[in-house]
Amino acid sequence: DETTLLVIKVCERVDRGPYDVIASNVSGKRTETVHVEVLDVPSEPTVPKIVKRMPEEITISWGPPEDDGGSPVTNYRVDRRDMTRPQWKVVDRFVPVDCTEYAVTKLEEGVEYVFRVMAENKIG
Repeated sequence: DETTLLVIKVCERVDRGPYDVIASNVSGKRTETVHVEVLDVPSEPTVPKIVKRMPEEITISWGPPEDDGGSPVTNYRVDRRDMTRPQWKVVDRFVPVDCTEYAVTKLEEGVEYVFRVMAENKIG
C-alpha cells in the first residue's frame, strides 16, 4: 500500500473545497478529485446586546457565528472589562452552545463595562 501526504502549511477557510490531484509517471496519468476541509476557530458571534439591566446585574444576548470554523461550536465564552482597566476578565468559560443569553452578575453599580462573547470549537 503506497500513500502520499500533502501538507499545506498556510491556508485559510476560503481555500476549502474540491481540488483535482494529478499523479503521473512513465506508466500514465490519473486524476482524482479530493475535497479539502480547512479547520479553524469559529468566527465571532454577533455583538452582544443588552436585554435586561439591573444595578449589579446585566443580561446580554448574541447570535451564533457565521462560520463555525469547519467544526461544530462546542461552547461560548463571556468576558467583561471595566472601562477604566485594560485587561479583560473571564466571566464564564463554558456557556452551553444552545444558550445565547447570559446574566452577568456581581457588577459594581456606577462602573461602565464592555462585554465580549467568543465561540469555541475543538480547534480553539
